[in-house]
Amino acid sequence: MKLFVQYQGTDATEGLSLKAEVTTAVDNLEAKAFSNLRKLRLLQLSHVALNGSYENFPKGLRWLCWVGFPEESVPIDLHLRSLVVMDMQKSNLKRLWINDQKPHEYLKELKYLDLSQAIQLTETPDFSYLPNLEKLFLVNCQRLVKVHKSIEVLQGSLILLNLSGCIKLGELPLELYTLKSLETLILSGCSQLERLDDALGELKSLTTLKADDTALTQIPSSSGQLKKLKELSLHACMELWKDRHYTHSDESSQVALLSPLSLNGLNCLKTLRLGSCNLPDELILKLDNCSQLRSMFSLPKKLRSFYARNCTVLERIPDLQECSVLQSLHLTNCYNLVETPGLEGLKTVGVIHMEMCNSIPYSHRERIMQIGWAVAAHGGIFVPGSSLPDWVNFKNETRSISFTVPEPTLNSDLVGFTVGTTYVSQEDDAMSAYSPKITLKNQTKGDGWSRNLATDHIRMYREEHIWQGFFSNEDFLLETGDQVQVSVDFGDKVTILKTGLTLAYRKVIEVPNEQLTETDDGVDNELNENQRRPPRKVGMCLKTLLGAFCLLAFIFVLEKHGRSLSPHNHNRRDSDFDLVLVVLNPNRTLASVIPKRSPKVLLRSRDVLALVRIFAIRVRAREKKRKFVTIEESLEKC
Repeated sequence: MKLFVQYQGTDATEGLSLKAEVTTAVDNLEAKAFSNLRKLRLLQLSHVALNGSYENFPKGLRWLCWVGFPEESVPIDLHLRSLVVMDMQKSNLKRLWINDQKPHEYLKELKYLDLSQAIQLTETPDFSYLPNLEKLFLVNCQRLVKVHKSIEVLQGSLILLNLSGCIKLGELPLELYTLKSLETLILSGCSQLERLDDALGELKSLTTLKADDTALTQIPSSSGQLKKLKELSLHACMELWKDRHYTHSDESSQVALLSPLSLNGLNCLKTLRLGSCNLPDELILKLDNCSQLRSMFSLPKKLRSFYARNCTVLERIPDLQECSVLQSLHLTNCYNLVETPGLEGLKTVGVIHMEMCNSIPYSHRERIMQIGWAVAAHGGIFVPGSSLPDWVNFKNETRSISFTVPEPTLNSDLVGFTVGTTYVSQEDDAMSAYSPKITLKNQTKGDGWSRNLATDHIRMYREEHIWQGFFSNEDFLLETGDQVQVSVDFGDKVTILKTGLTLAYRKVIEVPNEQLTETDDGVDNELNENQRRPPRKVGMCLKTLLGAFCLLAFIFVLEKHGRSLSPHNHNRRDSDFDLVLVVLNPNRTLASVIPKRSPKVLLRSRDVLALVRIFAIRVRAREKKRKFVTIEESLEKC
């Protein structure tokens, strides 16, 4: 330090580092102390303030790092024409140059400019004076509101632009989208940035786009033109796909799907982040033909359909456990896929395409097939395989199978059946034009049905595959002893090798006698022991439907005339009701509300009680209206 104070630097010095802490900043050093350092090439200053003129400052500097630069603009007499790297982090700059004091010369050698954490900076420099800039860092410039439109002069040189944490930046100039050489664009933390222009697709060299924690409402459709994109990160973009039309007095925004999120054709995409995005319930994510996609760190929780077909190097998808509304999964031709974590736990998935996913262990495929998928999810599962699982009840080496519906086990009801086939084709990786279907004939009752699969067509392969679909018995009403034939038809170009069928049962939960009567002590006194009957099993026979509705009409009549039978009817509290539930089957429940002090009657119709259970439950509810409720709501209130 003494040498500088006495201006005794020498021509032999090419590099110099002078650092101070923020609390002990150097502010008594003269700029002319550097006048004798004519060969100085590398200069590193930290929290140092220079006084005086920069006229005799070294003019051959190639690398300048000045952390905590104290001036509001770069002095006009500071010659930087040879500078290659300029690192001015944590500076006090408001502008790089004052408008009427632009540099006398272009900084043609400057390749790297870092103005990060310049908390006073409001706009970028005029890039026409930096024509060969390659990397620009403006991280956490919290007052930056403008990117100069002259950035278009960098279209052949700029390869990296980092604007992360610029919380006041609300838009990007159209000229930015002309940067043909730009490879990395980082916008994460730009919390006021709401849109990217559709010209985004013109950034032909872009390999990395990070826009986490922004206010983006959608991704331009032109993003599919980013053929070199390897990494796309949209983590915590809470405004994505929100409809900006306010519909409520509190100005809360209505969420709506504007369009499927389609990233088809991003052949080089390797990494995708979409976690913690407040996405709508109907979101469809398409990543087909992203042939370089290897990993995804997360998926939207409200994802409805996910397409990642022909992602040939994809090895693992994110855990699907939290995708609670997922209805279809399309992973065809993902040759290297070895795992689909969380899929076994989902109950909403109706269609799963995993053709040619040969790297997935057969035990994992079998676990997927063994899951009880959602009722009427007859789109089914498509996986590689040549043999049906051992747990299949009935098997036949043709396209059809015949069986007799057996007597169910104790306390169980037939809710449907699962059909599985192995199939093969002479075509390879081609879509059949034929709409697949199954046909069921109940030879006992003389009934017949034909059902198309939820999936439109079959993708044909020369390798053997397995299809499995579930069909609800609500459509067919099969009963014990019925002689049934089920046939599968995939068209002339697909050969069905084997057919299997498994009956699915649901266990019926028996309700104790005391739960079938009024739990109130006063009501219990009205019911003696010989009035109680053992619980009956819930059935699905339509012949009891008429009797049930007659029973319900009787309840309404009882309700209407019950008031006159009660001497204190006018004193009845509006909050006291007795609820009688008539259960027709596990999926359909009717209910009627009866005044508390109406006469209590046990309903004893042999025809109805054979398959219909009557519950009398008191419900304390603050309602004045009589209403219909579901059994789930009623049980919650009990």
